Amino acid sequence: ILEALGYIHNFVGKGHIDKEKRIMSYITPSEAFIAEFCSTDEEVQSAIAAYNASLQTIILRNEYGKAIDYQDNKNIKNARKIVEKLNKINELYDIRDGSGNVMTNIYSRIFNKDFEHGGRYFHSDALKIKHKKSKARLDITINGEQVVEIDFSNLHYRIASLMEQISMENLPLDVYMDILPERLQNDEHRELIKLSINILFNSKTADSADRAINVEIRKFTVQGWNFDKSLSTGKKVREYIYSMTPDFLSCYCRDDSFGLALQNADSYLAQRVIEKFVDEMKPILPIHDSFVVRMSDLGFLENAMGDSFREEFGIASLIPLKMSWKDANVLQESKILA
Repeated sequence: ILEALGYIHNFVGKGHIDKEKRIMSYITPSEAFIAEFCSTDEEVQSAIAAYNASLQTIILRNEYGKAIDYQDNKNIKNARKIVEKLNKINELYDIRDGSGNVMTNIYSRIFNKDFEHGGRYFHSDALKIKHKKSKARLDITINGEQVVEIDFSNLHYRIASLMEQISMENLPLDVYMDILPERLQNDEHRELIKLSINILFNSKTADSADRAINVEIRKFTVQGWNFDKSLSTGKKVREYIYSMTPDFLSCYCRDDSFGLALQNADSYLAQRVIEKFVDEMKPILPIHDSFVVRMSDLGFLENAMGDSFREEFGIASLIPLKMSWKDANVLQESKILA
């Protein structure tokens, strides 16, 4: 009814078996609604504050993806406080996508089964942008300023090495490329290896991993990608990764949701980075293990990510990062150590 009257815009979400690919349904007020019911800026800000206060910023889901009750403790209360600060600060800024549409970046942290699994930040408009080919997140502006995105290089491998007491110092800067023989070191084979390793971290059995990798191979083949015969099936890819990463065999195809444990670790790492930004009242858009900020906050983000990793995992090493931005609409990338 409200939509028919022109009072709201209704955005219908999309379900998906992969929780990370689910898109939330939501509504936003139209200009007609604001003109009739929110005649002053104070009323608008009051409505926004009331909406933000009503949100569940820490959500625990059971194995079927349904939100369940939980008991608060000191850590959960602190995590909720940081998400609430993040949402409040981001809403103070004019954040727009590449088409000039105003974005709302209200985050929630979603845990799976218990607070030792999952915990990543979801629900922001920034996460809904289709980015893979167009790199459209880099078209976002914050108060009219260009943005830059920095992500941790091969983050789950680095966290897994620390969790499994494997020396992180021996990991190359680009694990996914280094696994490949020199003749196959290109973007297509690297992407296959990267996706396959993520599947191995998240699969419970080798057979299910093989099937999932086969699905990815078929998708790439439809797009015109060609893979070497040695990596032409899920089983071949899995066995090749096994042979090249023997120290990590204990991390693959486990029944105890090792992938969710890795996500839990990277979510607390992200919490540290975010906390440094909200303490300085700076806007930041977390995208799981990467962060989008104003170009003027580039140096602050580099230091925040490096320091947060060292603080979270108790090490002294420099941390490899990848920086992405656009110059005259052309993608630019740079690898750095923080």
